Parts: sequence; C-alpha cells; structure tokens
Amino acid sequence: MIEKPLDQITHVDLQYLIDNKIPESKTVEYKRELPENTESGKHDLLSAVSAFANTEGGDLLYGIEAKKGIPVAITGIGQHVEDTLRLELESRCRTGIEPRLPKLDFRFVATPGGKTALLIRIAKSWSSPHRVIVGKGGGHFYGRHSAGKFPMDTLELRNAFLMSQSVIERITNFLHGQINKIHNHHTPIPIHKGCKIALHIVPLSAFTSTDKIDLANDDNRNVLMNFHPIGSDSFQNSKINLEGIIYYTNINNGRSRAYTQIFRKGVVEAVHVIPEDGDGHKLIHKGFEKPIIQAVNKYLKIFKRIELSPPFYLFLSFIGVSEFKLVANLYEEAAADRDIIVLPEIVITDTTLKASRLLKPVFDMAWNAFGYPASQDYDADGNWKGHE
Repeated sequence: MIEKPLDQITHVDLQYLIDNKIPESKTVEYKRELPENTESGKHDLLSAVSAFANTEGGDLLYGIEAKKGIPVAITGIGQHVEDTLRLELESRCRTGIEPRLPKLDFRFVATPGGKTALLIRIAKSWSSPHRVIVGKGGGHFYGRHSAGKFPMDTLELRNAFLMSQSVIERITNFLHGQINKIHNHHTPIPIHKGCKIALHIVPLSAFTSTDKIDLANDDNRNVLMNFHPIGSDSFQNSKINLEGIIYYTNINNGRSRAYTQIFRKGVVEAVHVIPEDGDGHKLIHKGFEKPIIQAVNKYLKIFKRIELSPPFYLFLSFIGVSEFKLVANLYEEAAADRDIIVLPEIVITDTTLKASRLLKPVFDMAWNAFGYPASQDYDADGNWKGHE
C-alpha cells in the first residue's frame, strides 16, 4: 500500500513504484487494463477486492503494466468518465461480494503524458470474511499473501470469523465499561448531577492496530483542540491524562457541564449533562438532537484531518435518565422506563453523509424509549428539520 493519504497521491508516487521496482505484495497489486464486463472480468475484480478486504487491505492499481509482479510502465486506463467508471465498479462490488464491503476509495491519477491510472484503496474489513457471489468462482472466499490472492481454506475461514467476532465483542465490552464509569461518577473530571448524554465514536482501527496519536506533537494537539464538548463551540480547560487528552467546559462548584475525552487510539467519549432546572424539574427538551448532530459532523471532519479511516462505530447513550421526562411540546411529556438507555450502534463507513441522516435511527429509538413513535424533529421524508 502506498504510505500516503489517498487524496495526496500523484503520478510521482506511481513513478516511484516503477523506478524502485516495488513488487506486488500482500498490499499492492498491478493491473494493466480495467476489468472487462464479462464473467471472467467480474471474477478478477471481485476476487482481488475481497482478498484485500479479508487480509490487510491494500491498493489495487489499474493502468500499470507489470512483468513478473514488477511494475514497468504507466500504461493508463484510456478515456473514461471518472464518476461513471467509479459507480460501475462500485456497483459490481456491491452486488458481487457478500457481506457488502463497508467502503471502497477511488483515486484517478493523471500523468504529465496525458495518461490516467486508477487506484482503488480497499480497507481491511472487520465484517470479514467476504465472499465472491457472482461470476466465475462464485461462492469462494479469498485472502492474500506476498505472492497474490488465494482461495481460503477451512481453517483460515474459521480464524477469520473468530477474529471478526472478537473485535466486536471487545468494542462492546469497552463501551459498557465506560458507561458504568459514567453512571458510577468515575469520570475523568467531576461533572454535575443530572441526565448524562454520552456519545462514543470508536474507530475500528483502535482495536485492530497499535497506532496511537502522538500527544507530544504540537500539530496533533492543535487539531484535537477542535473536539469541543457537545453543545459548545469552544472549551475552557484541557489536560493530558493517562487515557489521552480531555477538553471540558468551565468548572462551577467543582464540577463541569460537559467534556470530551480523546483516547490515544482515537476513540472519542463526549458527555453532556442535562441538570434539573431552577424549579427542580427534570426535563429533556426536543432540541437535544441538534448539539449531538453538530458534534458528530465536527468530529468526523477531525478524524479525517488526523488520518483516522472508517469504519467508525457510533454509540449514543442516556445515563441517569429514569426521573427525566422528554418534552415533545407544551402539552406532552413522557418519562423513560429505565435509568440507562444504550442505543444500538451505527456503523459509519461514509463520512460524507450528513450526521442528521446517520443519527435518525438512534434518535427514533431514543424517542421510543420515552413512549413516542419516532423523533419529532424529522419530516415525513426523514429529513432533519433543523440546520446543521
């Protein structure tokens, strides 16, 4: 895999592969021509893509001629409408691989000689193993090693299934551990009493990679400062702790109203407290969705800046909510039937989607927990009524 963000790759990087005779490997494969829209061509594309996803991910490069696995020239892919070609290849992968891949990233690289190469970047998938379900060899699972792709045997398939399940269990255990800490007031800083709305965004890479955010790097810290607490356009305080770095609002009476903890491996925990009002009423107003939507939009943009890639697992929870009522309007309010509400995860594979669209399923379920049929902040077409 070319060790560069996809949007920064140019013809210089492709020429480097040729000049330095970088061979095909577990994470790189060269193709002189685009796959044909035939049974054989579909199989060639789908087996290559699924093999990368089932192993360590990698770059599939079209328009690069190779001899015995060594790149020798940029031949280009000919004249194509880029968006049309992208949609066509995405469609083949979407309908030909099961379960569906979270995401494919495309980069068309123009050269000074007027040729264009296509790089498809496939992330390692933790929904693996994926199998090819159409074309020649349909029903097969593929992996990769240094010599290229290969059909996976029974033992390799069993290990892939177990690994995928293990990662999901670890993420779930982490989430429930953090919720218990919040519920039992073991937060990284003291926070006010009340209903705690907790947003957790967990990059899958946090549980599959040893990479960590370097907090000693000034540039990293400057970017992380944009992880404002929910409901705030800024923060008043910050400190480095054992887990990573925390940003929080002003301390009043020894406690804060909101904080964002960024863990060294990229996990974000944002907690916002809704206290009882001056008259002792414990109310959650319907506007609670807006600051969450704004925070998610902001956090996903920061992930891109610090080069954290999808998929991301998003969890929304209400903690200490049993005595609170959700106010729908002037005449309607209802209480939850439990003290902790942990809503089902959302798997984010496309960070270009609006947070309001991503969050609608969990907002609907949050309203369900208070006895309402769905969120009242969306119109009949599922569009959020506010402004992000």
